[in-house]
Amino acid sequence: MSTRAQIKVQGSEIMIYKHSDGYPSEVLPTLVGTMKVFIRARGNEPDYALAQIMRAFARRDEKRRQAILADDEQKEWHSIYKEPHMTGWGLDCIAHGDIEYLYQVDLKKGRVIVNDLWNGDVEYHSLTEEE
Repeated sequence: MSTRAQIKVQGSEIMIYKHSDGYPSEVLPTLVGTMKVFIRARGNEPDYALAQIMRAFARRDEKRRQAILADDEQKEWHSIYKEPHMTGWGLDCIAHGDIEYLYQVDLKKGRVIVNDLWNGDVEYHSLTEEE
């Protein structure tokens, strides 16, 4: 079964829906990296942050698609990745009932809060500390 997730930027009604691969090791590198740059450049602008998150994941997914197409050892996947996928991502104003992870971006406090809705775990990731 797919690991579904939503990303919410506090201060915006809109949430990003990720239909699969929503686990932290897949989401956090792109989300945290993008938001660190965003906070330095723009500060607290939730709707612009949301747009930049979508752009970052779209660029990442396209790079992965191109890498698969360039890899002769992955020829069995070439027909699937020939065209960009038009599924897997969405925008919504309601919380989905089937998500495992909810990522909350708090631009004011400079952090991402990861809520594991199935296990009740909560993690905090700084957007202001240099790694």
